[in-house]
Amino acid sequence: NAEVGWCQEEPMNMGAYFHIQPRLVSCMKNEGRTLADGRVPYAGRAPSASTATGFGDVHKKEQTELINAALDLSRPVIDYEVGEE
Repeated sequence: NAEVGWCQEEPMNMGAYFHIQPRLVSCMKNEGRTLADGRVPYAGRAPSASTATGFGDVHKKEQTELINAALDLSRPVIDYEVGEE
C-alpha cells in the first residue's frame, strides 16, 4: 500500500524521469495498482535549459521544495506536464 513517486535533483527534462516513468507505470499495472492520472507523480525541478540556476539561494530554495514534496505525503507532489519545456 506504499505510495509511489519519483524524485530527482536534476530538472525534469535532464534526469531519468522520462526514461523510468513508462516502465514504472507498466510495473504498477502488472501489480494491479492504479495511478491517479496514469503517470508516476514527480517531485523535482521544473524542466530547464540548464542544470542549475547559478544562484545559491535559488538552488537552496528549490532543493528544500523538492525534498519536502518527495517526503511529505500530505503535500501534493510537484506537478509539471509531461513533455512541458
